[in-house]
Amino acid sequence: MGPWLESKGLNKKQRFWQELNVEKGWETALEAVLRERVTALQAGDLKEAIQLAQDAPPSRLAFYSNVQLAQQDSNAQGLTSLISRVQIKDAGIRAVLQEWLSHTYIADNLEDALRRKEQLPQGAYLVVKEGHVVTRVGVQLYSPDSEQAGLLARAQEIENLDKQAKAQQLIFDESQSEANRTQAVFQNTLEQAQQARSQAEHNVREAHQLEVERLQLAQAEEKYRTIELDQVNVHALVSKVLTCLLYIFSHHFEARPLAHSTEVIKIVSHRH
Repeated sequence: MGPWLESKGLNKKQRFWQELNVEKGWETALEAVLRERVTALQAGDLKEAIQLAQDAPPSRLAFYSNVQLAQQDSNAQGLTSLISRVQIKDAGIRAVLQEWLSHTYIADNLEDALRRKEQLPQGAYLVVKEGHVVTRVGVQLYSPDSEQAGLLARAQEIENLDKQAKAQQLIFDESQSEANRTQAVFQNTLEQAQQARSQAEHNVREAHQLEVERLQLAQAEEKYRTIELDQVNVHALVSKVLTCLLYIFSHHFEARPLAHSTEVIKIVSHRH
C-alpha cells in the first residue's frame, strides 16, 4: 500500500485513527465496526475517489470528508452508543464518526448482547469489546484479518508510553534541577565554610600576635619594675653612704663639723 499511496501523493495525508482517543479495552470493538475506515484518509472532496478508483489500491482503502452534517438523534432506549467510548476534540471528525456509528451500540459480552438484541432498532447492532457483533437477526464473530488489526490499541499504547516518557522526562528534569540547586547550595556552603575557615585562621594569627605583644608588654613592665626597684635601692645605698661619710667627717673635723659636712655633701652630691 505504501508505494501506491506515494505514487498518488497520499502518503502524507492524515489518517482517521490519529484523531481518535479510544477508551482502553474498546479498541478492538471500534476496529471491528470501522474496519478499513480506521485508516481512512481525509479528502477535501470525495469526488477524488472517482479518479483513484480507476487505478485501484492493492488493499482496501477508505476516504472521509469532515463536513458539517445535520445531527439526528439515533439513540435507542436503554442502549449506549459505541461513540461514547471515544474522545474526539475535532467537531468535524466527531460528525464523521457519529455518521459511521449512528446505529452501533455496546454490550458487556455476547450473552448481554443476545439478551438485549430485541431492543435494537432496525439496521442497528451491538458490539462487544472482543469485536463480535450482534444484530436483531444474527451474530458475527470477529477475528483479526489484516495487518491493521490492533492498530488502535498499539497507537494507544504508544501514546501512553509517550506520555510516560514525557512524565519521566519531567521527573528527570525536575530531579536534575533539584540536583543543580543542591549542588549550588553545597558549593555556596563550601565557599562560606572556606571563608569562615580563613577568617578563623586569621583570627587565630591575630590572637597569637596579641598574645605575643601582651607577653612582650608584661616582660617590659617587669623589666621596668626591676629597673625602678634598682633605682630605689641605689638611692637608698647612696643615702647610707652619705650618712656614713657625714658621720666620718663630722668626727674627723670636729673643729668645723658643720662647714666640713656641708662641703662634703656638696662634693659627694656633685660627683653623684
